[in-house]
Amino acid sequence: MSKLKIFVSSNQAEFENERVSIKEFIENNLPYSKLFDVFIFEDVPADGRSPNTIYSNEVLSSDIFIGLIGQEYGKIQDNGISASEYEFDLFINGSNSLNTFMFILEDITPDEKTKVLIEKAHKVTYNKFSRKNLLEKVQKSLDVFISNRVYQNTLPFDERTVEGLSLDDIDINQVNYFLKKAEIKEDVSTDEELKDFLANRAKVVEYSSSGFKISNAGILFFAKNPSSFIQQHEVKIARFQGRDKVHIIDSREFKYPMPLLLDEIEIFVNKQLKVAQKIDGFRRTDIPEYPYDALREAIVNALAHRDYDLVGASVSISIFVDRIEITSPGNLIPPLKISSLEGRYSHRNGRICELFHRTKDMEKYGTGIGKMNTIMKDNGMKKPEFRQSGGFFDTIFYGRTEEELMEVIATQSNTINLKELGLNDRQIVALTLIVNEGYSFSINRYMEHFGVSKSTAIRDLNKLSNNGLVYKFHPKYDNKHFIFSNNKDQ
Repeated sequence: MSKLKIFVSSNQAEFENERVSIKEFIENNLPYSKLFDVFIFEDVPADGRSPNTIYSNEVLSSDIFIGLIGQEYGKIQDNGISASEYEFDLFINGSNSLNTFMFILEDITPDEKTKVLIEKAHKVTYNKFSRKNLLEKVQKSLDVFISNRVYQNTLPFDERTVEGLSLDDIDINQVNYFLKKAEIKEDVSTDEELKDFLANRAKVVEYSSSGFKISNAGILFFAKNPSSFIQQHEVKIARFQGRDKVHIIDSREFKYPMPLLLDEIEIFVNKQLKVAQKIDGFRRTDIPEYPYDALREAIVNALAHRDYDLVGASVSISIFVDRIEITSPGNLIPPLKISSLEGRYSHRNGRICELFHRTKDMEKYGTGIGKMNTIMKDNGMKKPEFRQSGGFFDTIFYGRTEEELMEVIATQSNTINLKELGLNDRQIVALTLIVNEGYSFSINRYMEHFGVSKSTAIRDLNKLSNNGLVYKFHPKYDNKHFIFSNNKDQ
């Protein structure tokens, strides 16, 4: 087992002896010497590299942050804060803030800058200390860290609890959105109602004389910023130009609490997907590239069943011209096998699955695979393919061929009556050319094609655009004129 790395941060002049003492204590005492390596200011090599660059790299590569706050704030850098505050910000923004231990010197009279840093320290684990008892305080913090780590690793990830959070870290809007999705009409508005919900209804919080413990499932669903505590909570989505991961057209990363996360993913993915259209007489038929209900089922499964102990891995959605791949960290849990997935049920994260079940995003008893297969079949498409390799599980949805798409359009009933939208004959002809033949109209081209005035052309085309029937945009290198087309990627 590799050692965990500790970064010790403080005002350089004020706490030189304390930094050295912390390092020597850890290096000369078991079990700390077997578990931890320590970096302090005095370890900076004289090799010509910028000290700031060295500190930043060390902070970002560390697992635990120990910070000392005293009477002296420190020299203010070009970024407007001291080196100690910058190191603190860098660590909690790039790592797990629950592994941050701040120690504030007793009986100091802080200036305004120090007050701000102390306020930040109050949001993580902190202790008051004197120069005589600092090592004792550090030892106790490390003992709690070791104890929690050993105990927590025996529990499923979503049941492990973390300390150091408060109600201020909970997003009450996400709690109420959860209740809305669960079809529970009452809202939570007071701290007492919030405490009752978290402990007795969601069952994600424990209260004791020592404080507030929340499970990882609770953080994922209700924390204001889940990824600041669970850094692997992230969904990466990319749309590629072809059939491989070479040219990215668009991409985003999502780190929202679970209820909002599903909605934001759906909005973004649907923007990337095409909608096939055909005009036949006065009716337009719309066929989405993929049935989103099937994609959503796979996305929920990826979030609920992923292996959260794979810290460096995230759920990913890759959109290609011919398929969509949804990848989740972690192999299937034995005895599940790809050859016999449908109708079988086993879960890695029972509490996460239960919360998804309550919001109607997941059904129980292993129905997800069968639901995906049925939706795809009902839409005239291939069943999804399932693969696992290298510790990842893939769900692959294949798109329709051109011939398959035309067959679906011929049999579908999801049509729009263009006459009911108040379109005139010119607009219906123009829309037919745009949708069926791939035409693009400028104002001038529309005037010439139909022999109408400029004002009539503008009015006709704007109505098509305002009804969401065509896209209106400026062509490249021309910000004065508009083009009306069916291609949103131009």
